[in-house]
Amino acid sequence: MELLFPKQVREVTQALLTEIGEEYQRSLETFRQVLPEYYYHSTVVGRVCCDVALQLHLPSDEVGDVTLAGYFHDIGKLKIPIAVVNKDDTLSSKEIREMCKHVRESVILAPPIPRVRAIIGSHHEWQIGGYPRSNPKWTVLPKRSATNHPKPASYRKS
Repeated sequence: MELLFPKQVREVTQALLTEIGEEYQRSLETFRQVLPEYYYHSTVVGRVCCDVALQLHLPSDEVGDVTLAGYFHDIGKLKIPIAVVNKDDTLSSKEIREMCKHVRESVILAPPIPRVRAIIGSHHEWQIGGYPRSNPKWTVLPKRSATNHPKPASYRKS
């Protein structure tokens, strides 16, 4: 994926990831080591969020917040059983319910910035039957990855 503002995105993300503190840096490093596919996905989402925010000329605090939300939106998958997260087959209903918990867990693990946590807490609401609140008014976006790369194994269809 080609970014329109690659230099600015690099500068913003480096500054943010330095400023968040060691606890959150360690969390991201654990995420990278334990779930590298999801970590990669989250870094792409974070950079794309940053690039779009820069294109929209959002204030710097909002650019930072959407960027951090991208980086942390799936980190809660660290709290989901690894067998569910890494399952190659279609998830059962019980496993889907378990996987849906990653949103709440991501909010908990994210830096305590209200807008960051609000964005993370609603990052699956756009889907039909979205979660965790199942808001039918938010089912407007296509079910295609905005980052245009393969989905990790647990989301593959059989």
